[in-house]
Amino acid sequence: MTDAAPQPRDPMEAIVAAALDRAGIGYVRIPKETAGLDFRLTGTTVHIEVKRFHSPRIAEQMSRTEDVIAIQGEPAVKWFADRIGNPRLPVVQEPERAWAWWASRDEENYTVGPCATRDEVIQTARTDFDGEGFHVIEALTTPVTCLIPSGRQFIEHALEDAADNGLFGEDGDFGVRGPAPRQAEAIGALDAVLGAWTHAYGDILPRPWAFAQTRNPAWFDGENAEAEA
Repeated sequence: MTDAAPQPRDPMEAIVAAALDRAGIGYVRIPKETAGLDFRLTGTTVHIEVKRFHSPRIAEQMSRTEDVIAIQGEPAVKWFADRIGNPRLPVVQEPERAWAWWASRDEENYTVGPCATRDEVIQTARTDFDGEGFHVIEALTTPVTCLIPSGRQFIEHALEDAADNGLFGEDGDFGVRGPAPRQAEAIGALDAVLGAWTHAYGDILPRPWAFAQTRNPAWFDGENAEAEA
């Protein structure tokens, strides 16, 4: 439920707006009535500012009014949205991440691991890599959450695929057309759709991971060689 609220263009804002709508919580999104922040809850002085990533201007934004809920990062946005829709949802404590050992032939694709100890990863890598040289490293892993492209990327990829298939001719112009405000509005609308879809159906996507922190790298030059830091 909104009070003259334009549809969010940012996918993270769209997730929050959808959650507030489902919960029947009214809000205002007109900038002059929200201190320039993303939302003000109807009938209150409580504002909400949503950010996918950290921004240096967040401090200035927080100073505009006393009552602000700041939500930063996609996992935080989704947690907030789930909590709004399910106020009795229990808080699930994620297990503490543990350091583990990994090994790689090329220092890019770490195919051996996770191993609990350095000796374990070395022995496993010597077997899996047939005695060839390999890298080892100790790392903390973190899930990768941003798998769905932005609205702009989605359009660019679709047009590039069409061009690769010859749909625009050999020298055809396949760029986005129209006035800049119209383009921005269209891309923002697609961002909102993609954000809402990700929130509703993101659980069907694979869950890749990346190294969040690393330490203790070493290189083993063959089966019997000593490690070189």
